[in-house]
Amino acid sequence: MGKSKGGYYAVRNGRSKGVYNSWSDCLKQVTGYSNASFKKFDTMAEASAFVSGGSRGGSARASTAHNSPSNGPYSLSSSRSYALSYAQRSPGQVSKSLKATDATPDGASTSPQTVDHSKHIYVDGAARGNGRGNARGGAGIYYGPGDPRNKSIPLPDTTNQKAELLAMREGLKGALKDTSNKYTIHSDSQYAIKSSTIWYKRWEENGWKNTKGEPVANKELVQDVVQAKRALNDVYESKGWGKVEIKHVNGHSGDPGNDAADALANRGADAVKD
Repeated sequence: MGKSKGGYYAVRNGRSKGVYNSWSDCLKQVTGYSNASFKKFDTMAEASAFVSGGSRGGSARASTAHNSPSNGPYSLSSSRSYALSYAQRSPGQVSKSLKATDATPDGASTSPQTVDHSKHIYVDGAARGNGRGNARGGAGIYYGPGDPRNKSIPLPDTTNQKAELLAMREGLKGALKDTSNKYTIHSDSQYAIKSSTIWYKRWEENGWKNTKGEPVANKELVQDVVQAKRALNDVYESKGWGKVEIKHVNGHSGDPGNDAADALANRGADAVKD
């Protein structure tokens, strides 16, 4: 088997065992994974043998997962603690000063954490009689089948846009309560997604005025969502996970997560008292 100019990265213990052609792909499999084991080889045959349990060699400790490994087996472990006061705070009291402490002295006991990058939160909002005044609505936040965190929030006198933004905010706050995992937020509202990822930048620059010079609609809710997103980004980036992903899903398209969030939102609307 010929040699690869960049080498072959063998992951014997990680999220997905196998041989990878780049350090960045290898890194995704081992960062934050408890007792991860990986090694760089010059040939595919050697890398495959290592994955299968051969070519053990001596062991070494990787001090950081951001440096490319030399040709030796590695085991990653890290311990961090984070100030996550945001998740318990009310809207408008968001702290952007989340800090990470990475210092674990050599030889100190650590508590490795397994990061599951497939965690998802689906959010949805509903408003019955939207735009007609005193519309009853609800917000739904869905983590998965039977998850006790699944939530329906009744929203009296609301609009569809307010309900979607509130659902987005609650989803981000939910992710902040579980920073041992990285979450992707899914919403069927282009308004909520673009407000929190694109439009807010110009609104901030313009003093929270729209292109007509008028106050931005639902300003306080948009600000809450943006602050929650920034707080979560602070945590994720300090862990080397990048930014939180907020993805669009087509509504009423048969997507199980979106359908479940929609049902929770409508349950919230049902609970609004006359």
